[in-house]
Amino acid sequence: MPSEPSLEQHTAVPAADGRPPTQPAAKERLSELDILRALAAIAVVLIHVTAGPLSTLARTTPSFWWNSLINQASRFSIGAFVLITGAALYYTYGDRARFSVADFYRRRLRGVVVPYVFWSAFYILMEAYRAHAWSGLPGRYAGSLLRGDAYYHLYFMVLIFQFYLAFPLVRTAVRSRYLGWLVAAVVVAELYLTAGAFYGSGYAHIHWLAGLLHRSDRLLPWWMGYFALGALLAWRLHRWRAWANRSLPGLLLCAGGLLAWMMLELAAYMRNPAISVGWAASEFRPSASLYSLVACVALLALARGMLHRWGRVSDLLLDMGRHSFGIYLIHPFVLAVYTWAGGRLHLQLHPAPSLAVAVVVVLGVSYLCSHALAALPGGAWVVGVAAARRGRTGQPA
Repeated sequence: MPSEPSLEQHTAVPAADGRPPTQPAAKERLSELDILRALAAIAVVLIHVTAGPLSTLARTTPSFWWNSLINQASRFSIGAFVLITGAALYYTYGDRARFSVADFYRRRLRGVVVPYVFWSAFYILMEAYRAHAWSGLPGRYAGSLLRGDAYYHLYFMVLIFQFYLAFPLVRTAVRSRYLGWLVAAVVVAELYLTAGAFYGSGYAHIHWLAGLLHRSDRLLPWWMGYFALGALLAWRLHRWRAWANRSLPGLLLCAGGLLAWMMLELAAYMRNPAISVGWAASEFRPSASLYSLVACVALLALARGMLHRWGRVSDLLLDMGRHSFGIYLIHPFVLAVYTWAGGRLHLQLHPAPSLAVAVVVVLGVSYLCSHALAALPGGAWVVGVAAARRGRTGQPA
């Protein structure tokens, strides 16, 4: 998913009350965000790889439930990317005395918008080729850019653009003395809206509202809690890190309990054959939203500990985090090719090894492709600025 490409090192010394610094100095890179990006990218791949088996396996088989557990545990991924966006933007720009809106949008244009336009064209051409449907392609492409539906994963880009558009307007909100209460109110509002979207069948007679709820996965109000929480963590970084060190076991336990709740809820829904798996397994459930919020905070705390204890694994995750946008953009194509090749070759594997092989292939090939594209001249226009800089210079962006 999109990473904040700059995170310039321009400020540092914290105020006595724990607020961000106001005097110019060196600002460290938040490497735990890169690890969380990597974990979220892996989780996105897991969601999409398990989606196929969940739609075809019998609901009574053990394989269905193993795929369900992996799928549900991975549901934190989109929320994590939104949280990372909020944290990165506020860490980079929240305390700047001078903020250029034009420069801010110029960076977003090159690092995020242009890759989105490129890959939207790639996927809509791929679908046109597969369906032999070339009529009205320019109009379909233009519409898909606005809706984020050139391919199933690109809706997130329309969502993230809304946060970029809103950021200059809310950039100074973190300076409020009531920041904690404001973030809590935003999180509660998001949970309320999520419940409305999930149980929104009662609004079917209100056509405009039903249409809005149908698109809630790509609209800012239904994700603003993650963004606000990311802003809070970045703005009160030192306090957050101290609290996270103490609270990690409790956070992981709470996330595990919420995941168990999600699985019990899913099992109850699956007893009704009229309920689709896609609806029942959606992240647009109050239980899934709560799980995602807690899991994001827990994994971010865990990521900081991994930096000091996991050695080569953390190095790999750091690099994968820098290529998370490329992995996100590329992996549906790799999954489509893998699925097509498996069908042509009539591969018949047991569901468990089949899932493992698919995840390794799709994630690994996407990661390597992002590296290869980033190393090319102009790679920034294809996989984003951060990955391209890493590919050219070998240094973090």
